[in-house]
Amino acid sequence: MQIMQESMLPPSIEQLTTFMAVARQASFAGAADVIGKDASVLTRRVHALEQHLGVKLFERTTRRLALTEAGQRYLERVSRALEELTSAQQEANTLVSVPRGWLRLSLPRTFAHRCISPWLPEFMAAHPEIQVDARHTDQYVDLVAEHFDVAIRLGETLSDSGLVARPVAEYGKYLYASPDYLQRKGMPTHPAMLDAFDGLIYTGAAQPAEWLLSEAGQQVLVQPIVRLASDDVVTLLRAACCGLGVIASADWAVQDELANGELVKILPTWSVGPRRSVYVVTPSRTLLPAKTRVFIDWASQRLAQQLETANGMS
Repeated sequence: MQIMQESMLPPSIEQLTTFMAVARQASFAGAADVIGKDASVLTRRVHALEQHLGVKLFERTTRRLALTEAGQRYLERVSRALEELTSAQQEANTLVSVPRGWLRLSLPRTFAHRCISPWLPEFMAAHPEIQVDARHTDQYVDLVAEHFDVAIRLGETLSDSGLVARPVAEYGKYLYASPDYLQRKGMPTHPAMLDAFDGLIYTGAAQPAEWLLSEAGQQVLVQPIVRLASDDVVTLLRAACCGLGVIASADWAVQDELANGELVKILPTWSVGPRRSVYVVTPSRTLLPAKTRVFIDWASQRLAQQLETANGMS
């Protein structure tokens, strides 16, 4: 690897700001009053800058201090550069303190439709300087490589220790079917009966054609007759509402269908697997921009409320 020569490295910010102050005040004493440093310190900084550049920036006499031609040209360029640097610093500070700019979100598809889309417009109305880029996918994305600010993830645990995951709510998974289907097949009273029922199977699960039901320490493995398999939860929910079979679903996904009577919960004391968590995930914990912090606060509060309601309904 090629090593940059020392003379090619930029001067320090202290040297540049000292040079500008001395040039504008036309004296080391005047610049010392502005900067709040002893004039001898400023003299050493300017001397070091001249040595670094290999050019004289000031003509010095006992009566006056004046810029050389090189010094005048250097002042013009450095002034513009420091103005840009100051502007960049102010912009960066603003992003930390004021919610603004593009907010990139990675969201699970069905969860986003059911639990985030209803309140996202209200969030954006409350923060008009935030622009949202919401990407819906059931695959885990690389937050750092793909420049996402926040991801919502679902599951029992998250294994990526390089990310910061904040659990904000819990949910359960249960069995549901339409009243019409249950009228035809009968209401099951024990999990073992479900082997004769039609299953609407989500293929994104680890063991899609099996349901491990739990109640008070008991566990029963159920293998329903697979009637429909899909990687799309909405397709399976529509099929369940149309009376095609039984669906294992997160409680947050069926609130509307339970409320309007399209689905009912079966074996209500038996859950499918353990309870799971909703996580708000960020690439880091510290120095988060304001846009990210306000979304985390908003999402944490809204999701906790929604999933508590869903748990009560189901």
